[in-house]
Amino acid sequence: MYSTVIGDWSRLLIAFIAFACMFGTSITVIDGYGRAVAEAFSLIRKNRSASNRSVAIWTIFISIIGFLIIIYFASSMRTMLDFAMILSFTTTPIFAFLNYKLVKSTKLPKELQNGIFLNILSICGLIFLFGFLILFIIYRWFPFLIGL
Repeated sequence: MYSTVIGDWSRLLIAFIAFACMFGTSITVIDGYGRAVAEAFSLIRKNRSASNRSVAIWTIFISIIGFLIIIYFASSMRTMLDFAMILSFTTTPIFAFLNYKLVKSTKLPKELQNGIFLNILSICGLIFLFGFLILFIIYRWFPFLIGL
């Protein structure tokens, strides 16, 4: 699309920029996810902080799992996108609820606590997420209920 608008000379430049963006995003996600999982497991085990070794192990493990998922779905990109969409669509409301419970259960000083407006907005967001999750489940697995 860009090369038809800008000109054919930009094709390689656009391809390089797209690759650099996707590569940088992949590295950031793998690193951040590895650190987050290592820190979560250190908190579960009641350790002070995750060690560099633990972070490295989790990062390598996540990289291998991601690579295996890509290899498994290599023949069907549509199936992989469906898998990613279903996984993210079904887990997002759950993580949002857990985050809400964490924020509400933390004993913060009065000046750092959310006001009534943000609390109502958070609850509305949770209702929205869970509502769409229910619609997604009905549409995906029980289409006969809505006449599809």
